[in-house]
Amino acid sequence: MNHRALLESLHLADLIEPARANEALTHTDLERVLRTKNPLAAAALADERRDAVSGVTVTYPVTLRVRAPGLPAPPADPLTVSFAADDIAGIEATEMQLLGELPADLQIGHAIEIVRTLVAARPILSLRAFTADDVAAIARRDRGSIDAVVADLAKAGVATLDWRPGADASDEALRIHRAAHDAGMKTFAPVTYSRSGVGEPFLDRLDALRAVAESTKGFVSAVLLPDATE
Repeated sequence: MNHRALLESLHLADLIEPARANEALTHTDLERVLRTKNPLAAAALADERRDAVSGVTVTYPVTLRVRAPGLPAPPADPLTVSFAADDIAGIEATEMQLLGELPADLQIGHAIEIVRTLVAARPILSLRAFTADDVAAIARRDRGSIDAVVADLAKAGVATLDWRPGADASDEALRIHRAAHDAGMKTFAPVTYSRSGVGEPFLDRLDALRAVAESTKGFVSAVLLPDATE
């Protein structure tokens, strides 16, 4: 991708040097990027910043989606390939992702059992499982602390908290992201947006996520999702 040509065509070339200097975008700058309605604009600025700040080459995971034993299988999706836990030996991948409908009464003991089963099946692969909202629900059922639940899941073998559309939009989720990062986990940052306009709640959410990111360096990436009503 020719970043400069793209950003110049979108009248955003003046943001390249601030990005390369690792400067935070202002609300006004964010609005300009979002109003282009071109997702490559943000990607181009992010690549410029990454190249200047770390020089790290971007790589992509090969995810092995595993159906957890004892959990109802997810709805059939012809675009998503998944495997039973006892059929995953030898499949090339860089990470595992837990699939399956979690019980409405899931508690930490059962969650740990699920995690350990998958980790035992492929101990070399890192495991992505549970959203921040799932962690909050487990803590409420067990009447325990968020920090304790996160620590138990990390110890059992969860390397990265997962995401799903509509989840993790609360202030509590932000606290869970921070706790997960402190426990050594990575997380994703789902951000819901409306195509009809960019409002203060959206920009405030980005600011809050950025504050966590700058403090912990624990996010894998942001995940931009359209509002469910659109």
